[in-house]
Amino acid sequence: MKNKNKCVNRLSLLAALIAVIGFSFASCKPAADSTEAKYVSTDGTNTYELVISAPRAAYSPKDGDTYVLTITVTNTGVSVGTSTGTVATVRGNTFTLQPARGGAAPFQVTISGGNLTDITESITLDSGISQPAPGPVTPTNSGNNSGGNTSGSSTIVSGATVKYSSDYITNTNMTDAKSRTDFSYIPFFGDWLDQREPLNEVINEPTSVTISDSKVTIKLGIPKDDFLARFNWWKDWLSDRIIVSDWNARVMYDDDFVFTTSDEKYLLICAKDEKNIAFLCYADRDVTFKGTSEYRWKVDCTFKKGWNYLINSEVGNGTTTSSLSQPSGYYWVVDNFSDF
Repeated sequence: MKNKNKCVNRLSLLAALIAVIGFSFASCKPAADSTEAKYVSTDGTNTYELVISAPRAAYSPKDGDTYVLTITVTNTGVSVGTSTGTVATVRGNTFTLQPARGGAAPFQVTISGGNLTDITESITLDSGISQPAPGPVTPTNSGNNSGGNTSGSSTIVSGATVKYSSDYITNTNMTDAKSRTDFSYIPFFGDWLDQREPLNEVINEPTSVTISDSKVTIKLGIPKDDFLARFNWWKDWLSDRIIVSDWNARVMYDDDFVFTTSDEKYLLICAKDEKNIAFLCYADRDVTFKGTSEYRWKVDCTFKKGWNYLINSEVGNGTTTSSLSQPSGYYWVVDNFSDF
Protein backbone atom coordinates (compact mmCIF):
# COMPACT_ATOMS: atom_id res chain seq x y z
CA MET A 1 0.00 0.00 0.00
CA LYS A 2 2.05 2.90 -1.22
CA ASN A 3 1.21 6.13 0.60
CA LYS A 4 2.40 9.09 -1.43
CA ASN A 5 2.63 11.44 1.52
CA LYS A 6 5.53 9.71 3.28
CA CYS A 7 6.50 12.81 5.23
CA VAL A 8 3.13 12.92 6.99
CA ASN A 9 3.34 9.20 7.65
CA ARG A 10 6.68 9.74 9.38
CA LEU A 11 5.35 12.29 11.82
CA SER A 12 3.92 11.42 15.18
CA LEU A 13 0.15 11.21 15.45
CA LEU A 14 -0.12 14.53 17.23
CA ALA A 15 2.51 16.16 15.06
CA ALA A 16 0.55 15.00 12.03
CA LEU A 17 -2.54 16.58 13.52
CA ILE A 18 -0.67 19.86 13.97
CA ALA A 19 0.50 19.68 10.38
CA VAL A 20 -3.09 19.13 9.29
CA ILE A 21 -4.26 22.35 10.94
CA GLY A 22 -1.56 24.45 9.37
CA PHE A 23 1.53 24.34 11.58
CA SER A 24 4.56 24.24 9.27
CA PHE A 25 7.29 21.63 9.70
CA ALA A 26 10.67 22.13 8.11
CA SER A 27 11.16 18.40 7.58
CA CYS A 28 9.72 14.99 8.35
CA LYS A 29 11.54 14.94 11.68
CA PRO A 30 9.38 16.32 14.53
CA ALA A 31 10.85 18.86 16.93
CA ALA A 32 12.25 17.61 20.22
CA ASP A 33 9.31 16.84 22.50
CA SER A 34 9.06 17.85 26.12
CA THR A 35 8.70 14.73 28.21
CA GLU A 36 7.72 14.00 31.76
CA ALA A 37 7.29 11.49 34.53
CA LYS A 38 4.00 11.24 36.39
CA TYR A 39 3.42 9.67 39.79
CA VAL A 40 0.07 9.31 41.57
CA SER A 41 -0.30 8.13 45.17
CA THR A 42 -2.70 8.50 48.11
CA ASP A 43 -2.53 8.56 51.90
CA GLY A 44 -6.16 7.43 52.13
CA THR A 45 -7.45 10.99 52.56
CA ASN A 46 -5.79 12.95 49.77
CA THR A 47 -4.41 12.03 46.35
CA TYR A 48 -1.01 13.40 45.32
CA GLU A 49 -0.24 13.72 41.59
CA LEU A 50 3.38 14.67 40.95
CA VAL A 51 4.49 15.56 37.41
CA ILE A 52 8.18 16.26 36.77
CA SER A 53 9.05 17.55 33.31
CA ALA A 54 11.87 18.91 31.16
CA PRO A 55 12.40 19.68 27.44
CA ARG A 56 14.45 16.64 26.48
CA ALA A 57 13.87 13.15 25.18
CA ALA A 58 14.42 9.80 26.93
CA TYR A 59 13.18 11.43 30.10
CA SER A 60 14.30 10.71 33.65
CA PRO A 61 14.15 13.33 36.44
CA LYS A 62 17.24 15.49 36.97
CA ASP A 63 18.33 18.51 38.99
CA GLY A 64 16.76 21.70 37.64
CA ASP A 65 13.62 20.07 36.18
CA THR A 66 10.22 21.56 36.94
CA TYR A 67 7.51 19.92 39.01
CA VAL A 68 3.78 20.27 39.59
CA LEU A 69 2.28 18.60 42.67
CA THR A 70 -1.53 18.58 42.63
CA ILE A 71 -3.37 17.56 45.79
CA THR A 72 -7.06 16.58 45.76
CA VAL A 73 -9.44 14.95 48.22
CA THR A 74 -9.46 11.27 47.26
CA ASN A 75 -13.18 10.55 47.66
CA THR A 76 -14.54 13.76 46.15
CA GLY A 77 -11.84 15.07 43.82
CA VAL A 78 -12.10 18.51 45.45
CA SER A 79 -8.89 20.50 45.06
CA VAL A 80 -6.72 20.97 48.14
CA GLY A 81 -4.07 22.97 46.30
CA THR A 82 -1.11 22.91 43.95
CA SER A 83 2.60 23.35 44.53
CA THR A 84 4.84 24.24 41.59
CA GLY A 85 8.59 24.76 41.44
CA THR A 86 11.85 23.08 40.54
CA VAL A 87 13.69 19.87 41.38
CA ALA A 88 16.58 21.07 43.55
CA THR A 89 18.38 17.72 43.73
CA VAL A 90 17.96 14.08 42.72
CA ARG A 91 19.93 11.78 44.98
CA GLY A 92 19.10 8.16 44.35
CA ASN A 93 15.42 7.66 45.17
CA THR A 94 15.16 10.95 47.08
CA PHE A 95 14.07 14.10 45.24
CA THR A 96 14.28 17.50 46.94
CA LEU A 97 11.63 19.85 45.54
CA GLN A 98 11.83 23.62 45.89
CA PRO A 99 8.46 25.42 45.69
CA ALA A 100 8.41 28.60 43.60
CA ARG A 101 6.60 30.52 46.32
CA GLY A 102 8.98 33.08 47.81
CA GLY A 103 10.53 32.03 51.12
CA ALA A 104 9.15 28.50 50.89
CA ALA A 105 11.18 25.67 52.41
CA PRO A 106 12.02 22.65 50.25
CA PHE A 107 10.42 19.26 50.84
CA GLN A 108 11.40 15.74 49.85
CA VAL A 109 9.70 12.89 48.02
CA THR A 110 10.81 9.29 47.60
CA ILE A 111 10.43 7.55 44.24
CA SER A 112 10.85 3.80 44.52
CA GLY A 113 10.27 1.33 41.69
CA GLY A 114 8.86 4.10 39.54
CA ASN A 115 6.29 5.05 42.20
CA LEU A 116 5.81 7.89 44.68
CA THR A 117 6.09 6.21 48.08
CA ASP A 118 6.83 8.95 50.64
CA ILE A 119 6.52 12.73 51.11
CA THR A 120 8.41 14.34 54.00
CA GLU A 121 8.45 17.95 55.26
CA SER A 122 5.48 20.27 54.89
CA ILE A 123 4.48 21.34 51.37
CA THR A 124 4.17 25.04 50.55
CA LEU A 125 1.31 25.50 48.09
CA ASP A 126 1.24 28.22 45.44
CA SER A 127 -1.37 29.99 47.59
CA GLY A 128 1.17 30.25 50.43
CA ILE A 129 -0.65 27.72 52.61
CA SER A 130 1.51 25.06 54.26
CA GLN A 131 0.17 21.54 53.73
CA PRO A 132 1.29 18.92 56.27
CA ALA A 133 3.46 16.14 54.88
CA PRO A 134 1.52 12.88 54.55
CA GLY A 135 4.55 10.65 55.07
CA PRO A 136 4.23 7.21 53.43
CA VAL A 137 1.79 7.14 50.49
CA THR A 138 0.41 4.30 48.37
CA PRO A 139 0.65 4.33 44.55
CA THR A 140 -2.63 4.19 42.64
CA ASN A 141 -3.45 2.69 39.24
CA SER A 142 -4.20 6.11 37.73
CA GLY A 143 -0.57 7.10 37.31
CA ASN A 144 1.53 6.70 34.18
CA ASN A 145 4.96 6.61 35.76
CA SER A 146 7.88 5.04 33.90
CA GLY A 147 7.83 1.27 34.03
CA GLY A 148 4.57 1.51 35.94
CA ASN A 149 1.19 -0.17 35.97
CA THR A 150 0.57 -2.88 33.37
CA SER A 151 -2.87 -3.88 34.62
CA GLY A 152 -4.45 -2.15 31.60
CA SER A 153 -3.17 -4.83 29.23
CA SER A 154 -5.90 -6.28 27.07
CA THR A 155 -6.62 -7.98 23.77
CA ILE A 156 -7.29 -5.12 21.37
CA VAL A 157 -7.86 -7.24 18.27
CA SER A 158 -8.88 -10.89 18.35
CA GLY A 159 -8.91 -13.06 15.24
CA ALA A 160 -9.46 -10.26 12.71
CA THR A 161 -9.06 -11.18 9.05
CA VAL A 162 -5.72 -10.31 7.45
CA LYS A 163 -5.39 -9.45 3.77
CA TYR A 164 -2.14 -9.57 1.81
CA SER A 165 -1.44 -6.73 -0.61
CA SER A 166 -1.07 -8.40 -4.00
CA ASP A 167 -0.41 -4.97 -5.53
CA TYR A 168 3.00 -4.71 -3.86
CA ILE A 169 3.90 -8.19 -2.63
CA THR A 170 5.11 -10.18 -5.62
CA ASN A 171 4.01 -13.74 -6.22
CA THR A 172 7.49 -14.98 -5.33
CA ASN A 173 7.33 -13.21 -1.94
CA MET A 174 3.72 -14.05 -1.08
CA THR A 175 4.61 -17.41 0.46
CA ASP A 176 7.25 -15.71 2.60
CA ALA A 177 4.81 -12.98 3.66
CA LYS A 178 2.16 -15.49 4.69
CA SER A 179 4.71 -17.48 6.70
CA ARG A 180 5.40 -14.53 9.02
CA THR A 181 3.61 -14.81 12.34
CA ASP A 182 5.29 -12.21 14.59
CA PHE A 183 4.68 -8.50 13.92
CA SER A 184 5.61 -7.33 17.44
CA TYR A 185 7.85 -4.46 16.27
CA ILE A 186 7.22 -0.85 15.34
CA PRO A 187 9.30 1.49 13.16
CA PHE A 188 10.93 4.69 14.39
CA PHE A 189 11.74 7.58 12.14
CA GLY A 190 13.61 10.87 12.37
CA ASP A 191 16.91 10.38 14.20
CA TRP A 192 16.35 6.60 14.09
CA LEU A 193 15.51 6.56 10.38
CA ASP A 194 13.89 3.25 9.51
CA GLN A 195 14.94 1.59 12.79
CA ARG A 196 12.55 -0.97 14.28
CA GLU A 197 11.90 -1.33 17.99
CA PRO A 198 10.36 -4.28 19.89
CA LEU A 199 6.89 -3.39 21.17
CA ASN A 200 7.88 -4.25 24.73
CA GLU A 201 10.41 -1.39 24.63
CA VAL A 202 7.52 1.01 24.10
CA ILE A 203 4.53 -0.65 25.78
CA ASN A 204 4.41 -2.47 29.08
CA GLU A 205 4.05 -6.25 28.96
CA PRO A 206 2.24 -8.38 28.13
CA THR A 207 2.13 -7.18 24.54
CA SER A 208 2.22 -9.01 21.21
CA VAL A 209 1.04 -8.93 17.59
CA THR A 210 0.67 -12.37 16.04
CA ILE A 211 -0.87 -13.79 12.86
CA SER A 212 -2.13 -17.35 12.56
CA ASP A 213 -4.13 -18.75 9.62
CA SER A 214 -4.56 -15.21 8.21
CA LYS A 215 -6.06 -13.97 11.51
CA VAL A 216 -4.40 -11.34 13.69
CA THR A 217 -4.46 -11.01 17.48
CA ILE A 218 -3.11 -7.84 19.08
CA LYS A 219 -2.46 -7.57 22.82
CA LEU A 220 -1.31 -4.21 24.16
CA GLY A 221 -0.55 -2.96 27.65
CA ILE A 222 -0.17 0.64 28.84
CA PRO A 223 2.45 2.68 26.95
CA LYS A 224 5.59 3.57 28.87
CA ASP A 225 5.81 7.12 30.14
CA ASP A 226 8.39 8.31 27.59
CA PHE A 227 5.88 7.63 24.81
CA LEU A 228 2.99 9.65 26.22
CA ALA A 229 2.54 13.41 25.80
CA ARG A 230 -0.03 15.94 26.94
CA PHE A 231 -2.09 17.85 24.41
CA ASN A 232 -1.04 20.88 26.47
CA TRP A 233 2.42 20.86 24.85
CA TRP A 234 0.73 21.84 21.56
CA LYS A 235 -1.86 24.22 23.02
CA ASP A 236 -0.37 27.37 21.51
CA TRP A 237 -0.67 25.87 18.03
CA LEU A 238 -3.94 23.98 18.40
CA SER A 239 -6.19 26.12 20.60
CA ASP A 240 -7.34 28.58 17.94
CA ARG A 241 -8.50 25.79 15.62
CA ILE A 242 -9.02 22.62 17.64
CA ILE A 243 -11.15 22.40 20.78
CA VAL A 244 -9.70 19.88 23.26
CA SER A 245 -11.85 18.85 26.23
CA ASP A 246 -8.87 18.22 28.52
CA TRP A 247 -5.49 19.73 27.62
CA ASN A 248 -3.83 17.56 30.27
CA ALA A 249 -4.91 14.35 28.54
CA ARG A 250 -1.94 12.25 27.48
CA VAL A 251 -1.78 10.09 24.37
CA MET A 252 0.73 7.78 22.80
CA TYR A 253 2.21 9.99 20.14
CA ASP A 254 5.67 8.87 19.14
CA ASP A 255 5.05 7.21 15.82
CA ASP A 256 2.50 6.26 13.22
CA PHE A 257 1.41 3.11 14.97
CA VAL A 258 2.01 0.33 12.47
CA PHE A 259 3.54 -3.06 13.17
CA THR A 260 6.47 -4.72 11.41
CA THR A 261 8.36 -7.98 11.29
CA SER A 262 11.72 -8.22 13.03
CA ASP A 263 13.58 -7.67 9.75
CA GLU A 264 11.26 -4.80 8.82
CA LYS A 265 10.45 -6.46 5.49
CA TYR A 266 6.68 -6.48 5.99
CA LEU A 267 4.30 -4.19 7.84
CA LEU A 268 0.82 -4.73 9.25
CA ILE A 269 -1.59 -1.81 9.04
CA CYS A 270 -5.33 -1.24 9.40
CA ALA A 271 -6.69 0.32 6.21
CA LYS A 272 -9.59 0.60 3.80
CA ASP A 273 -7.42 1.75 0.90
CA GLU A 274 -4.38 3.96 0.40
CA LYS A 275 -6.35 7.12 1.28
CA ASN A 276 -8.06 5.75 4.40
CA ILE A 277 -5.83 4.42 7.18
CA ALA A 278 -6.52 3.77 10.88
CA PHE A 279 -3.92 3.82 13.66
CA LEU A 280 -4.20 2.53 17.21
CA CYS A 281 -3.79 5.37 19.70
CA TYR A 282 -3.75 5.24 23.51
CA ALA A 283 -5.31 7.89 25.78
CA ASP A 284 -4.85 8.03 29.55
CA ARG A 285 -8.38 9.42 30.03
CA ASP A 286 -11.55 10.27 28.12
CA VAL A 287 -10.88 13.24 25.81
CA THR A 288 -12.38 14.86 22.72
CA PHE A 289 -10.69 17.07 20.15
CA LYS A 290 -12.65 18.72 17.37
CA GLY A 291 -12.27 21.52 14.84
CA THR A 292 -11.49 22.52 11.27
CA SER A 293 -8.13 23.60 9.89
CA GLU A 294 -7.48 26.57 7.64
CA TYR A 295 -7.21 23.98 4.86
CA ARG A 296 -10.72 22.73 5.77
CA TRP A 297 -9.42 19.42 7.14
CA LYS A 298 -12.03 18.35 9.70
CA VAL A 299 -11.13 16.77 13.05
CA ASP A 300 -13.83 15.07 15.14
CA CYS A 301 -12.39 12.59 17.65
CA THR A 302 -13.72 11.14 20.89
CA PHE A 303 -11.21 8.98 22.75
CA LYS A 304 -12.07 6.78 25.71
CA LYS A 305 -9.42 5.86 28.26
CA GLY A 306 -7.40 3.04 26.72
CA TRP A 307 -6.80 2.10 23.09
CA ASN A 308 -8.74 3.79 20.28
CA TYR A 309 -8.60 3.90 16.50
CA LEU A 310 -7.53 7.23 14.96
CA ILE A 311 -8.86 7.28 11.39
CA ASN A 312 -7.21 9.51 8.79
CA SER A 313 -8.94 10.00 5.43
CA GLU A 314 -7.37 11.93 2.57
CA VAL A 315 -10.64 11.94 0.61
CA GLY A 316 -11.74 15.47 -0.34
CA ASN A 317 -10.34 18.04 2.07
CA GLY A 318 -9.51 15.30 4.57
CA THR A 319 -10.93 14.16 7.90
CA THR A 320 -9.62 12.72 11.16
CA THR A 321 -12.15 10.75 13.20
CA SER A 322 -12.03 8.02 15.82
CA SER A 323 -13.60 4.70 16.74
CA LEU A 324 -13.51 2.36 19.73
CA SER A 325 -13.53 -0.66 17.43
CA GLN A 326 -12.11 -1.56 14.04
CA PRO A 327 -13.86 0.75 11.55
CA SER A 328 -16.37 -0.81 9.18
CA GLY A 329 -14.85 -1.64 5.81
CA TYR A 330 -11.28 -1.58 7.18
CA TYR A 331 -8.99 -4.62 7.21
CA TRP A 332 -5.61 -5.53 8.64
CA VAL A 333 -3.30 -5.60 5.65
CA VAL A 334 0.20 -7.05 5.27
CA ASP A 335 2.29 -5.03 2.83
CA ASN A 336 5.91 -4.51 1.86
CA PHE A 337 7.40 -2.08 4.38
CA SER A 338 9.31 -0.25 1.64
CA ASP A 339 6.03 0.69 -0.04
CA PHE A 340 4.64 2.49 3.03
